[in-house]
Amino acid sequence: MELEITSKHVLYGRGATVVGRRIDNDDVLVRLNDGSYAAVHLVCGRSSEGPFADRYPSWHLYGALESFIQAMEQDALEYGDET
Repeated sequence: MELEITSKHVLYGRGATVVGRRIDNDDVLVRLNDGSYAAVHLVCGRSSEGPFADRYPSWHLYGALESFIQAMEQDALEYGDET
C-alpha cells in the first residue's frame, strides 16, 4: 500500500495501518492515525505519475469502526447474505 498512496493522495501521511483485506479482490481496510477507518481499493502499482494520482487508489472513509461494520451488515442484507 505504501507504493500506491503517494504525496498527491488524500490518505497520504495519515498513518494508514492495514487491519483487514478481502481475499477475492484488492480491497483493504485501514485504520488511520486519527482512529478512523477507510476501505482502500488498491490499483497494483504506483499511481503518482498519472493525472488521477489524487483519486487512485480509490477509497471510502467510514470514520468509526462501528460505521464500517454497519455498512458491511447492510451490504450483506442487500446481497441476501446472513449477518
